[in-house]
Amino acid sequence: MSVSLTCDLVAQTLTDTVRWDGRRYLIALGQALGEVPPDFEGAGYRAAFRERAVNRQWFASLLASNAYMEGYSAGRLQQYAGVVGSDALKRDLKRHAADEARHSRSFAGLIFQIFPHLDSAWLRQEAEAHVVDLTLITPCPADYPTPTDDEILNSLILMNLFEIKALYLGNYLKPFAAAHAPAEAAEVVQESVARIAQDECYHIAYTARHIDTLLDRFGLDDVASRIAGFVEMMNKAEDYSI
Repeated sequence: MSVSLTCDLVAQTLTDTVRWDGRRYLIALGQALGEVPPDFEGAGYRAAFRERAVNRQWFASLLASNAYMEGYSAGRLQQYAGVVGSDALKRDLKRHAADEARHSRSFAGLIFQIFPHLDSAWLRQEAEAHVVDLTLITPCPADYPTPTDDEILNSLILMNLFEIKALYLGNYLKPFAAAHAPAEAAEVVQESVARIAQDECYHIAYTARHIDTLLDRFGLDDVASRIAGFVEMMNKAEDYSI
């Protein structure tokens, strides 16, 4: 199931986003997911999400959680970009950080577009506190060690998997966002979620490319084993935040 669902989804994402077939990376991903299927692609996970998402209070809390997590991730990505040795990876991480910062603001705004009755000065202030200003992020110290290729590979795999999960979650979230929103806001809300999902596609693609470049050093079986191990770890957490 994993190979037909997730690998096909990722393969299409790579083709549509960067016109790249990602053959070796997809072989490693397919080998890993054939061993450890990710929960987030399964019917049980989708059903659990639907059961929670019909609750308006839970859904509003999810949007707030997404705003916080995207903001937190943006700051960490920018710091990481400051210490990696590769200029290409540095550039991609900085773009990723900027995307996540924008997503944080988007999710904060979605709370009030979908649930206008929540709009108040106090809640606006609370939501704004989740939105990161990347110019205020403190860089890592100048003597912070440059990550090794082993550390970078693990980081890239984790980012790649969480972005794949985020793409699934965006698809799960979009119809509920429209359903909860006032009729006049439903289309705008769906477009906002779709823009976030499009960014996730780019994040999947760039991390996949960097993983692919490290396959020559670490080998297919090693990379597949790492992917499987991280998927197993993700499966242990009941989490619905993007």
